[in-house]
Amino acid sequence: MPRKCPQGGRQATLDAVLAGEVQAVIKLDVEGYETEVLGGAERTLSAPGLLAVVMDLNGSGARYGFDDAALHRRMLEVGFTACGYEPFARRLAPLAEGPKGTGNTLYVRDLEALRERVRTARRFRLGTGVAL
Repeated sequence: MPRKCPQGGRQATLDAVLAGEVQAVIKLDVEGYETEVLGGAERTLSAPGLLAVVMDLNGSGARYGFDDAALHRRMLEVGFTACGYEPFARRLAPLAEGPKGTGNTLYVRDLEALRERVRTARRFRLGTGVAL
């Protein structure tokens, strides 16, 4: 059940919003509230069909008392691996040292399955003419 926010809006957990609907990839960019979102995403994170989660880990949660290192550990605990992706080469690989603390971090549940999905995905051209 959504509840009122101090700013006048409404909030609900990710599990409640998705109501059992499984997403292949989730992108979280909630300006430092990633810890809170993941706190309400137990079912979502445990769904086998969820292949990846992309999060912007840049330290913005510190102002609310949240820690990116704790978020990273949480993702590892639920079976994800921090990875880098090179779109032009279509290369997906684990990050040797974990997230850098700037920009998006890609967390992958099943690296081989996602590599195969990337390998077999249809190629396309950007508006600039660059092929991916």
